[in-house]
Amino acid sequence: MNRKGFTLIELLAVIVLIGLLFGLAIPGINKISSNVEKRKEKKVISLIENAAILYGQDHKTMLREEPDCNIIIDGVSKEVYCKKVTVETLIEEEYFDTTDNTY
Repeated sequence: MNRKGFTLIELLAVIVLIGLLFGLAIPGINKISSNVEKRKEKKVISLIENAAILYGQDHKTMLREEPDCNIIIDGVSKEVYCKKVTVETLIEEEYFDTTDNTY
């Protein structure tokens, strides 16, 4: 008997195999997207840090006005001169560009 087409068992076997492949692929894809998000967050943090450094270099005289920050070095709290800079300040003074959506 020479017949054309597939039996129901063959079709079910193919569907099950495709389902297994998708089941194995989805966790891998989720992990990749999670890693991409983490790298994106690190890049944005790095950009903000660099913008703050540039702001500090441009405003050196202003940064010595406020002796109100404490840092801990080797377990000892020390008062240092600092100026608190917000991301809004960096954006307003164009040290951090929010129009670039590549990050």
